Amino acid sequence: MKESSLVNTLEVPAIAPTAGHELALLDFKDSLSKYRLWAFLSWSDIKMRYRGSSLGPFWITLSMMIFIGAFSLVYSRLFHQPLQQYIPFLTTGYLVWLLISSTLTESCNIFVEAAPLITEIKLPYTLYIFRLISRQIIIFFHNAVVYVLVALLFKLHLHWNFLLFFPGLFLLILNLTSISLLLALLGTKYRDIPQVISSIIQVAFFVTPISWAPNLLSSSIILKMNPLSYFIDLVRSPLLGQSPEMASWVVGLCLTIITLGVSFLLFSKLRRNIPFWI
Repeated sequence: MKESSLVNTLEVPAIAPTAGHELALLDFKDSLSKYRLWAFLSWSDIKMRYRGSSLGPFWITLSMMIFIGAFSLVYSRLFHQPLQQYIPFLTTGYLVWLLISSTLTESCNIFVEAAPLITEIKLPYTLYIFRLISRQIIIFFHNAVVYVLVALLFKLHLHWNFLLFFPGLFLLILNLTSISLLLALLGTKYRDIPQVISSIIQVAFFVTPISWAPNLLSSSIILKMNPLSYFIDLVRSPLLGQSPEMASWVVGLCLTIITLGVSFLLFSKLRRNIPFWI
């Protein structure tokens, strides 16, 4: 009788679902309150990446300009479009695509790469997600210099539709944040996830209307079932002085709600396993 009571006292109580949700919420709140820390870390990441380079972060912008120039010379002829129309179209699409692809690729190894900090310092886990997102936002606006040059060179007429760029970008960032959290959890548990995501992104570039206009495959199921096409439209159309399609707003909003809910539920369930997985 005494032995059974002693065993019962030594049993570790399971964490209830509500407790997991509360801990996940506290993690998010703690990360938001430490915005200065993850903003500083994201800026330090960029400086460290290009330390010793003569051009620094401008290498990203230069490589983007070379890609757009070479790609436009070939594909504008293939699609029989004048350069003054195709270059702004490709520039805006590729600008958004770089934000999406780089965020998804790097998110798989967020917790693995932050293992020294996670094991030594008690910080909220979502802080590392915000660190990645803020770093990608900085790079996005840095690359936007190419868009400004293209807009001035080809005299784009933006009008009031340009203001729709901000809610469209905000919706995209919310999705990238939630999906990054999902991929970070999966990438920590399963180390093959980065290779899988990298392969998917390579294929997604060609089936997403970045280098080709959506009206070429307007009735194709590939375009309608591709969520990336809707988010590309939300950000690219305002940059071209156009209004995004209503379907893009509806699908983007619905996907945002779904990804936020799924990522929160998965994070609240698996967050305590992160130190053991790394």
